[in-house]
Amino acid sequence: MLWDFLQGVLRVFHYVPGDVEWAWDGRQLWLLQYRPISDYGWRRHLTAANIAEILPPQPSRLVEYAQRRAAGSIPAIMARWDSRVLQDNEPFTALFGAASYINNDLFLARLADWGVASSSYADEVGGAAPHLPWRPLRLLRSLPVFLRMQRVARGHLLTLEKQLHRFDRELHALTAQGADGQQLADWFTRFYVFVVQGNLCIATSLASSGGDLLGRPPTAYDDLEHCPHRLPWETDPATPRPAAADLPLQAFPTWPGIIRVAHRAGLPGMRGYYLQVREWYRDNLMRLFFRLHHAMPSADRADWFASHPDIRSRAGSFWQDGREGTEQATGFMIYPGQVQGILGDDILLEDTLDPGRHAHYQNARAVIARMGGRLSHGSTLLRELRKPSAVLPNVDMAWVGKEVRYRDGELLLVEGQ
Repeated sequence: MLWDFLQGVLRVFHYVPGDVEWAWDGRQLWLLQYRPISDYGWRRHLTAANIAEILPPQPSRLVEYAQRRAAGSIPAIMARWDSRVLQDNEPFTALFGAASYINNDLFLARLADWGVASSSYADEVGGAAPHLPWRPLRLLRSLPVFLRMQRVARGHLLTLEKQLHRFDRELHALTAQGADGQQLADWFTRFYVFVVQGNLCIATSLASSGGDLLGRPPTAYDDLEHCPHRLPWETDPATPRPAAADLPLQAFPTWPGIIRVAHRAGLPGMRGYYLQVREWYRDNLMRLFFRLHHAMPSADRADWFASHPDIRSRAGSFWQDGREGTEQATGFMIYPGQVQGILGDDILLEDTLDPGRHAHYQNARAVIARMGGRLSHGSTLLRELRKPSAVLPNVDMAWVGKEVRYRDGELLLVEGQ
């Protein structure tokens, strides 16, 4: 009753942060006073996982501008399958130390409603999350939501190609008009909303895919030759690029008839094909980012391509009031194998798995990351490369520069050093 009352108060005052003074007379709740406040110490659970995998600790002003403006609009796609997202009014990203982090509360609130364990979310995106157990009764009650979620998300995948071409035409038109940096930044904000909403629908399709029984076709990572748009920190349009080149958008993957039927019918076993869609989508996004980089006028580059002044200094997951979480990120094997070499040289030790570092990963004997998700872009890349690899959060940094042995998800110091 109190929760519903407070939610109602927030809606009346348009979710402006404030102090609520209320009273209970034994029969009902009364609002006495609502005092708007300029700053509020939110207690959200935030994470650098996923965002640290694709953006540098100090992204460009262009990216930070788009992230902040888009944060409130992105969750609307989730409201198509659960309207409680709109009631919570949680942004996709939130600030800590004036830098943007993924807002775990946006997702954890829904998992709690659905009876889904938080470990399933943390394993997929990386990092850690507060403990939420499986709740079978809530799961059963949420079956209609899951079916609607699957139908909406899978249907959205078939619209991505058309929307990509629409944004491509818009960017061509802006470039032809000689658009300035502000116009391009506003276009990028709308594009950023589309990008993340598309990724949320792909992630939802993956989560409900029911394994890869129907096969695992090659992804865009199967052919990374002559790809000037794929490079470290490629998700930031300000990252220096090679000279402009003609990089047309690639067509949606061609699926056999049986796969198209399985997709439309909501059948399980589609994970491999949804991974293929995800990496096709990302590759096309990077083509547009490449084009945006070269479209930015020289006179505006110093402003929009400059690093944002506030650094994303926190790694892993934590509370927005600054407290460390007590949860421990789990390690896992990405691809099996047995190799031996110097840690930090032959065997790479990465904070996160940036798919733009594909050339470095290809030349390494093995790759160890301190943070990452089972279905992240980087993990998918390493499986495609068949590169021995794992996510191991607790690697002893004293081992860097020493000879170690990687064996099927374990890292061991070679004796006698």
